[in-house]
Amino acid sequence: MVATAAPAYALSCIEGNWAAIGRGKMLSGGLFNIDLDTLASVDGTIASAPTLVAETGFVHGPNAEGDPDKHANPLSVTALGTINVTATGLTTTVSQLLGLVASAPDGTGLLNQFGFAQSNGLSMGASGYVDDNGTIRVAPAGGYPQVASLDLKQFLTPLLGSATTGFLANVTNLKLDVGALVGRAVLEQMCNTVVNPQGYRLTREYLVAYLRLVLTSPLVGSIVTAVTSAVNTANLSVDSAALLTALGQIPLLGPVVSALVAAAAQPTVKISANVGQVITALTSSPIGSGTAIITDLGGGTVTIDVASLLGSAFPGGASAMANSLPANSVLFVDYPLPTNVLADQLSQMQNEIITRIAGFVSVEISYSIAGGLTTLRVSGTLADLLNGNATITATLLGSSVVNGPITNAALVTVGNIVRGGLLATGGVINVALVALNNLLATIFDALKNLLNITLNVQNLPQANNNPSMPDNGPGPARWSSGAQALPTGRFDVAALGITAVAALPVPSVLDLFLARGSVGPHTAA
Repeated sequence: MVATAAPAYALSCIEGNWAAIGRGKMLSGGLFNIDLDTLASVDGTIASAPTLVAETGFVHGPNAEGDPDKHANPLSVTALGTINVTATGLTTTVSQLLGLVASAPDGTGLLNQFGFAQSNGLSMGASGYVDDNGTIRVAPAGGYPQVASLDLKQFLTPLLGSATTGFLANVTNLKLDVGALVGRAVLEQMCNTVVNPQGYRLTREYLVAYLRLVLTSPLVGSIVTAVTSAVNTANLSVDSAALLTALGQIPLLGPVVSALVAAAAQPTVKISANVGQVITALTSSPIGSGTAIITDLGGGTVTIDVASLLGSAFPGGASAMANSLPANSVLFVDYPLPTNVLADQLSQMQNEIITRIAGFVSVEISYSIAGGLTTLRVSGTLADLLNGNATITATLLGSSVVNGPITNAALVTVGNIVRGGLLATGGVINVALVALNNLLATIFDALKNLLNITLNVQNLPQANNNPSMPDNGPGPARWSSGAQALPTGRFDVAALGITAVAALPVPSVLDLFLARGSVGPHTAA
C-alpha cells in the first residue's frame, strides 16, 4: 500500500439511513498479563453517526461531533513506561517491550488513531502513520521512519521458560525493528437500503514499511577471535597431495616436485599476520552489505531484512512484501525460509572474511628432504597467492633451481588450498561461523514454531470486495470468540500481529496487534 487519499465519499446517499462506526487503535490484543483492548492508557479513537456510540477501549472526540463524525487522537507513549508486563521469567514494561516511537525525525506522528462515520453509510478507521484525515503519510526523503523496536528476546522468554533457556543463552538482544505501520478500513454502503444491505464496498489496507531482525550475540565477536587465532598458525593442515600436484604444474619446479612426491614429503605451512591489522579489516565495516543478512563483527550484531530474506517466497518478490500479502500472512510459515539461505550465508561470510584479511596474512610453504639438499619454499601473502604470485626458492640435491618471484596460474590453486585449510570443517573459523549460523537457524525456527509474526491481520477476509483478495486463513481467534469477539458486521485490519503459537499459562495471553483500523457494523438508524 502506498500513500493515498481517503476514498471518494458517497455524499449523494441519503443521510440518516445508517448508524455507522469507524475506529482506529494503535495497540490492541493481549500482551501477557495486560489486556490492551480494555486498558484505558491505550484507548483508541471512535467516531459514530448519527448518534454517539460508546465502546470499551475507545474514546470519542472532546466535542460532541455531529454527522459526519470525524476524530483523530494519537496514542500517547508517556504512560507505557509505568505499565508492568509480567509472565514466566519476564518482568518489564510496555515501553521496554515494544519500544514505540511517537514521532518521526521530521516531527510527524507515527501513532495516530483516526475514526470517521457518516449516516449515509460510510465509515473509516485507521491508525499508525496517517494524518488527521486518515490519509497515509508520504514517506519523507530519507525513507519511512521506524515506529517500534519489539524486544523479541523478552517475548520469547515466557515461551521458553527463562531468558537463558536453549538458544536464548547465546542471545544478548533480539529486536524486531519495525518501519512505519498503517492499518486502514473503509466501509461504504453504496446508498443501498437497510432491507438489502449487501451492496457494500469494503476495503482493508495495510502498510509495513520494513521489518528488521537485529541480533546481538557473543557468537558474533567469537568469529573475530577465531580468525585472529587461525591466521597465526605454525603448521596449517592442508591437502598435501593437492598442494604438490598444483606446484608440479609450474614448469621450473617439475624435477623438485617429482623428488618430493617420491619421498612422500610433507609440507610445513606457516601462517602469520598482524592481529591488529586483521581485526581492523574484519571490523571496519559490516559484512554482507546489500544482502539480506548483514553482520557487524565490530558491533557484535546481525541485522536481517525480513523482506529480502524471504523475498523469493513473497508474491512478486521482496519489494512486494510491505503491500501485497494476502490477509493473515504468517511469516516463516506461509512464507518459509528459502532452502539455501543459511548455506549461502555461510559461504558469503567465508568469502568476505578471506577477501578482507588476505592482504595481511603471510604464507610460507616449505619442504625439505635429502638432509636439506632438496628444498622448496613458497612465500607471499595469501592475496599474492590467490592472484597467482609468490616468491619461490628451490634446490635439487644442493643445486639451485629457482630463487625469485614467480607468476603462474598454478599458484592460484595453491592459494585456494591454503584458503581451504583456514576454512576447513572443524577448524576454528568454521566452528565459529557454524555456531552463528546455527543460532540464526534456531531463531528462524522459533519464529515459525513459537512466536508468529503476521502481516495484514483481518477477520472475515472473504468479506473484502474492493478489491476481493486471497487470504491465508480466517484471522485471529481473539476476534471471533471469547470476550473480545467482534460483532457481526464489524471488519478490522491490523498491519502487524505478534502471537504465541501455543497457549500460555492462564492468565497470560500473547496476541498483540499494532496499527488497527476498524469499521462497522452499519445498522438501521
